[in-house]
Amino acid sequence: MEPRILFEHRRTIIPIVCFFFTLLYFALIASDPFMMHEILGLEPVYFPYLTFFRPFRVDLPFIGRVPLGDYGLMFPTDQLILMPLFIGLGIWYLIKERGLKLIAFLAACILAFKLLMATTQVLRILFDRQGSEGILVIMSFISLLIVGGAAFIVLLILKNTPTKVTTSAPSLWTRFVGYAIDLVLFVNIVLALRFESSGIIGRLLLLFLLVVFYFFFERIFFFTPGKILLNLRVQMVDGTVPDETAVMKRTFARLIPLEQLSFFNKSGGLHDTLSKTEVRKIEA
Repeated sequence: MEPRILFEHRRTIIPIVCFFFTLLYFALIASDPFMMHEILGLEPVYFPYLTFFRPFRVDLPFIGRVPLGDYGLMFPTDQLILMPLFIGLGIWYLIKERGLKLIAFLAACILAFKLLMATTQVLRILFDRQGSEGILVIMSFISLLIVGGAAFIVLLILKNTPTKVTTSAPSLWTRFVGYAIDLVLFVNIVLALRFESSGIIGRLLLLFLLVVFYFFFERIFFFTPGKILLNLRVQMVDGTVPDETAVMKRTFARLIPLEQLSFFNKSGGLHDTLSKTEVRKIEA
């Protein structure tokens, strides 16, 4: 199905996708959530900031008593937070045809989680790291195709929504906030996947995950999750769509130490200059 057709039928597709996530959510809470995590390739998130609650257990609606692991509160955030928001925003969109940006942001969070989870499982097998089980790789890719595929459709609809690109560049603080959102999302996904990043190989693999994250979103959709919330898009300096080479240059330039501070320069960040790209605000 062509992306333009997806946009034309958005009033039908968006509710269907949200209904799918609703069914998945209730399927998880109606069973052993952690068993379903293993079956569907969905993993719980650890909140290390809540380690002072470790001696206790938490009562959650429908779920029951949730254990507190050695790393803090073990929380199936992917379902308990993102899925209910999908439900509410889906209903809001169905009634008023608004809220697509927020729905797309949640879709981007889920898709990023599934993408990095599948990539992580492959890396664990290739480099014989902890958790390298073939069945987990298979389940993570099934989860990526089904759950990530539904989120992918939402992002395609947002991508093909008619917009007007402004000629003015976003403020420096706007870009910093967008970067901070992406960084927080990436860090929490890595923590959720319990990726072993110690040693030289572990750190290189962590950088590889960062490359996958940025390249995937900016090449296919021309935005990252943070840019969705702030109405930002990546384009070439001549206004055309960035190709693979340009996006790859942007992505690898981000690995330069302290490069993230360079976009406080009015001429743009170093990754903008090296790739001859720019970030512009859009008007829906």
